[in-house]
Amino acid sequence: MPEPSLSLCPQLACLENHLPVIHHLCECGANPNLIMTNDFTPLDFAAEYNYWDACEVLCSYGATRKADASLQASKAGHTALANWLEASEEWTTPLHYLNAITPDRAIHLLREGADVHACVAPNRPSPYKHAYELYERGEAPEGSAADLVLAASEPWSIATHHLFPDPSRDRATELVRLGWLLSRSAESPYAEAFEGREQALMDAWLVHVMPYAVDREEGAM
Repeated sequence: MPEPSLSLCPQLACLENHLPVIHHLCECGANPNLIMTNDFTPLDFAAEYNYWDACEVLCSYGATRKADASLQASKAGHTALANWLEASEEWTTPLHYLNAITPDRAIHLLREGADVHACVAPNRPSPYKHAYELYERGEAPEGSAADLVLAASEPWSIATHHLFPDPSRDRATELVRLGWLLSRSAESPYAEAFEGREQALMDAWLVHVMPYAVDREEGAM
């Protein structure tokens, strides 16, 4: 007997509201947009049963926001969820869904180059704006996805290094080595002025030079 398709699983998981299973299946490549029973997608099922968290998780993995989902939620009397499904249509990246993604996934997305300021048009919702709103409400605890997005929006530093894309991290590593060599080279124009204070020069390099030389955009200045 053939094994059930992985694409069937998100729908079945949504019927039971098994969030960890939904997360795992989507991570493994299950299709969150597969049309199944009654032309329903997993998102339609989650909306009908008012599984708000499941809706957020599915949307963070690319579930298509159709009118059907908000309609199903509205028909079932889930007005708040229906309104959210409509209001969040402009959330165009996984990083927008800060309440649904884990810190590990947030770090992965940021390391892959996710844009914290991504939005469909100027002054429209972005991951950063959403994160800042959560912060102002006291809903961005240290280490949370929202906290990580806020940190990633800051200039490069030792504290934010791990949130930068790999090309930027590679550039930062090269610049740290360059700074170390300059601070300790006898031929450096600063050698005499900083003799015995090499670490002070290195600290100045890290704090006052590198944040302007390392960018999230592929490590370019």
